[in-house]
Amino acid sequence: MDLEKLNKFIWYENKKCSGDIKMSEIKNIQMKVDEVTHNLLKSISQRRKMPLEDIVKDAITEYIRKYEKE
Repeated sequence: MDLEKLNKFIWYENKKCSGDIKMSEIKNIQMKVDEVTHNLLKSISQRRKMPLEDIVKDAITEYIRKYEKE
C-alpha cells in the first residue's frame, strides 16, 4: 500500500466514522501506517544495500533536522 492509498484509506475511515471513532479502528489505521512505513524503509534498505537499522537511524535523524528548523 503506497502513501496515496493510505491517505485515501484514512480519509474514508474518518468519513465513515464521522462521529465516534472506536479504538479498534484507530489501532487498525496505526497498523496500516506501521506496515507502510516498514515496507518503505525496507525497500530503501534493499536498494541501498544497507542494514535496515542504519536506514531507520538516517530517517529519524532527517526527521529531527526537519522539525528542529520549524
